[in-house]
Amino acid sequence: MKNILLIGTSMIDQVFSSNEILPNQCNKGKITIGHGGSIHNVSYNLACLDLSPIFITKLGQDALAQEIQDSLSLQGVEVHPLFIDKTTPIFQSIHASNTQFFLSSITPDFLFHDDDEVDLSLFRDSYVITDQRDEKFLFKCMINSFSAEWIISGFIPKKSLLEYVTGIVLNEDEFDSEAVDFSTGLKWIIVTRHDGATLLTNNGKVFIPCDNIDTINTLGAGDAFLSGLIYGLLRNLTLIDCIGIAHRASAIILLTPSATNPDLKDLTHLY
Repeated sequence: MKNILLIGTSMIDQVFSSNEILPNQCNKGKITIGHGGSIHNVSYNLACLDLSPIFITKLGQDALAQEIQDSLSLQGVEVHPLFIDKTTPIFQSIHASNTQFFLSSITPDFLFHDDDEVDLSLFRDSYVITDQRDEKFLFKCMINSFSAEWIISGFIPKKSLLEYVTGIVLNEDEFDSEAVDFSTGLKWIIVTRHDGATLLTNNGKVFIPCDNIDTINTLGAGDAFLSGLIYGLLRNLTLIDCIGIAHRASAIILLTPSATNPDLKDLTHLY
């Protein structure tokens, strides 16, 4: 079985939910506080699925950063942090009256750049999953990880990088059909939307629907989808079956008031 290496950001999640918005008044509701960041969530989810993910992330120099690292380590994630002299960023989500607002205090310091040094030995014989967009950083890592299979989340890289990429997962707002080029060696793209996901390959496309459920929260649903997909890939299932698992994982988060849920572990009894 391949290793799983993830590269991304970590932060504190604060989710405020209320039934309605009352202008010029104190809005009362429920606040859920946890740890977040898209690839952070995927790392946590994969550990819930009884896997042993390796997570390269940037952490600040404060107690919240230590809390994030300790929590991931306790869950079973092997964390390789790069420490920077900053405070831990906060992501805030406000849900009320069918409206969502998102705020973040993250700065470019917490993103990965060309001058960041990472342990390239960790990339050997791994699925490498990232949403980082710095082309020079990605190229440096890709050319030194020939045995790795790269999965990109959230965007389609430029053609110069696509030859190193196995698959891409993004939502319909992030998808750009003109950027797709399967002649580079790219094997598949999965485009998600509220009613299912479309699998695109060099042979065409197929739509795999998901169940229609009443959602509590959409934050983290895409991360859970990616986690379920990787779980299936590690078990050498077909991409269509992998997407089926991904839909199940996403549904668990859609019924959860936060971006992660240890109940994802229940999926391990099905496959």
